[in-house]
Amino acid sequence: MRNLINYLIVIMLAVFLNLSDPAQAQDTRTIGVIQCITGVGAAYAEKMLFGINQAKDDINVVGGIKGKKIELVIRDSAYSKTQAAAMFKQLAGMPEILAVCGPEGTPTTVAVQHIAAELKLLSISPMSTSPESFDPNNPWLFRIPVTLTIGNRLLLKRAQEKLGIKDVAIMYAINNDYTVMSKNTFVKECEKFGIKVVTVEAFRQGDIDFSAQVTKLKSLQFDALILCAISGDAGIIAAKAREMGIKAQFLGDAGVTEATYYKVSRGASEGTIAAIPFNPKSESPLVKQFVATYRKHYKTEGLPSAPHAYGYDALAILADAIGRAKSLTREAVRDALGQTRNFEGLTGSLSYKDHGDVIREEVYVVKMVGESYESF
Repeated sequence: MRNLINYLIVIMLAVFLNLSDPAQAQDTRTIGVIQCITGVGAAYAEKMLFGINQAKDDINVVGGIKGKKIELVIRDSAYSKTQAAAMFKQLAGMPEILAVCGPEGTPTTVAVQHIAAELKLLSISPMSTSPESFDPNNPWLFRIPVTLTIGNRLLLKRAQEKLGIKDVAIMYAINNDYTVMSKNTFVKECEKFGIKVVTVEAFRQGDIDFSAQVTKLKSLQFDALILCAISGDAGIIAAKAREMGIKAQFLGDAGVTEATYYKVSRGASEGTIAAIPFNPKSESPLVKQFVATYRKHYKTEGLPSAPHAYGYDALAILADAIGRAKSLTREAVRDALGQTRNFEGLTGSLSYKDHGDVIREEVYVVKMVGESYESF
């Protein structure tokens, strides 16, 4: 009888412990996802979600995280700071959520960074690159891309060395935190390289008429036009600039390596130079497999872009951290992610020093060729 009573006590204790740890009690490992499914960033979100879901499928097909399948709970930020914050709080209120993959980019990451610290739920942004969008003292914040400073600096260095760029004009969207910070970074880096910024022209994201700005640009002399804009806006500007006879070299960040940029620009994007942290032509077996899956899914011979890879790596590195965590608590997952060293992702070898910016060396300068690009 005593043995039976002791056995029942053990069983009841195990049940109690499982109920007190919702994550442990689950048959899955649940990760929240925040992406701008609607709104101006939806084209990027579609790409990141492809990567996120592909990483989930690749991990689940080989047994998941220690035998537990990954389950995603996806929420729409609508590329709105207010909605991103609300969705993050909603996910934080779900005890089975171990971490959040998102929000997607700089403006929405800025909106949730302090909420993440207050609610003690880690956020890893697949696409935030602004050096000013991260609180360096926030241990609950991580990101996949390198900062704009690193990418823009390398781009200007390469353009100066290979093209002799001496004078530039800059156009940027005044109502997007990301493009404002990209512009600020380019201005600072141009000064360091001795490149003269002849003018900085603002517009509003979503504008369709750039005649006034381009007319002013046509009256000035410069070697390159730097586009700090999302792909659609950049495409309209490039088309208008070429239409009005501006022959300057186009430069930009990862936003101008999208197929949308080429399509909207009606081919004016050809030859644009940009810095990106993902090389879809890499000989890495992981990259080759991802490219093959991408082509099969989209029925294309084209190549995936940086947002596809960002999404994949963000979800994959989270899954790796959950698998290494000492317990299934949000704190333990955060600690495990902060201890990540040399995780092999699509965008290279990724490490963290407790939190914040990713540590990596791989950044590529590329030239747009049609809807794709090649090394520059």
